[in-house]
Order: sequence, then structure tokens, then C-alpha cells
Amino acid sequence: MDYIFHALKKGTNLAYLSAGLIAGLVLSIPFFWPAYLGLEVAYITYMANNRRFRRVVDSRLASQEETIILQRKKSAIRSATSVFRKKLTSVEQAIRKIEHNYKNHKSSGRPNSLIEKSIQSVKILFSTYIKYLYNYAKLDEFMSSSSNTRNLENEIEELKVEVDKTNDKIKPILRRKIEILEKRASNKEVNQSNLQVVQAQVDMLEETFQYLLEESGSITDLSETSRHVDQAMSQIETTSETMQELDEFVSLQDPSAVIQSIRY
Repeated sequence: MDYIFHALKKGTNLAYLSAGLIAGLVLSIPFFWPAYLGLEVAYITYMANNRRFRRVVDSRLASQEETIILQRKKSAIRSATSVFRKKLTSVEQAIRKIEHNYKNHKSSGRPNSLIEKSIQSVKILFSTYIKYLYNYAKLDEFMSSSSNTRNLENEIEELKVEVDKTNDKIKPILRRKIEILEKRASNKEVNQSNLQVVQAQVDMLEETFQYLLEESGSITDLSETSRHVDQAMSQIETTSETMQELDEFVSLQDPSAVIQSIRY
């Protein structure tokens, strides 16, 4: 259905619809409307089944969803303790200053494409930072609760009862949630280790932003930005498995997680 909608609102299709509507009202051509509508249906059907068009639509939708998710995570961080709010505010201020300094390079005759690429690299790194800071805040909140283990044990028992009552479509999702919660409840050392990993990565990213800020005012080679961003991303890749596990764990603390799993 998404492909049909995006095919309908494509610029070339809207131009065809507008031109055809005007022509149909002005001219008296036999069988115009059946031919007009037939061509429209054929075009929409072709575009909705075109692999290249589908890839473009999928990419666009994924980008929009990623933006929404990041905004939600930023809102959650702003609702966390003051430590995490200050971290986010500090990095956001640094990003704005870095972008301002890079844009000032335009007046010095540097290629705009290189400047825009540098700004985009920083934005990509910032998105990664948001994901890590969000998981850091959520895991820290979980670890700080003195009763988290008991709460998890109670939730596990409730889920086991719910599994027996729910329909077959939801049962695998609940069983997976039980599996993860049992693992987390029984292994505090893993929680503490993951907390240290994500904290170290957050610190590393903050140091990278600080370095980029200090260099942005006087940097002579903008390719240095991409190099430092690539170095930071390479360091991030070393803990991708930990982050994937934390993403899953943190999402299961959200009551809407089961609903989202069913929808997608």
C-alpha cells in the first residue's frame, strides 16, 4: 500500500493527473476518460511493482522512521537524570558550534561539497551518540533500582501466566521477552559490564566531539573531520554486539515493545 501511495504522489504522476483532468474538461474526445484512467492504473501498477522504485521508497521510509526514533530517544534522555540531560545539551551545543565553524569556511573559498560532507559526517556520529547515550541512561536507571531483580522476577512470572492465555501469534514474542529478562535477572555482572562498555563509548564520542569543536575553527584540511569520524565509528563497531543486546533489552522495558513487534 505504501508503494501505491508514493507512486500516486510522484511528481510525474501528479503532472499527468492535472494535465489529463484539464484536457478532459476542455476537450471532447471520445473514450477519453476510460483511456485516461486506464493509463493511470497501468502506471501505478508498474511503479508499485518496480524493484528500483520499491528500494527508493523503502529507503525513504526507513530514514523517516530512524528520525522519529532518534527524536523519541532524545526526549527520553531529556526526561532522565540531570547528568544525562547535561551530557546531551553539551554535545548539542558543540554540534551547533562545529556546524557554524564549518559553514564559515565557505567564505574562504573551500568547496561546498566538502563542507557539507564534513557536516553530514558529524551528524551521523551524533545519531550514534544519541543511541549510546539513550541505552546508557536506561541501563543506568535499571541498575540504580535496588528492587530491579525482584521486579524482573515478578514480571517473568506474570508473563509465564500470560503466555498460557494469549494467542499463538503473541506467544513467541512473550517467550523471547521471558528469555531475555531471565538472563538479565540472573546475571548482574553482565549488566555491570555492559554499563561500563556503553559508558566508555559515550565518553569516547564526547571526546571526539570536543576535539572536532576545537579544530573546527582553524582546521585547514576538512578531510580530517571524516578521518576522525571514521576512527570513532570503527571504535563503535567493536561493541556492536553489546549494543544490539542492549537495544533489545532496553526496548523490552517499554510496554509498547510487544505491540511494535507484532506490527513489524
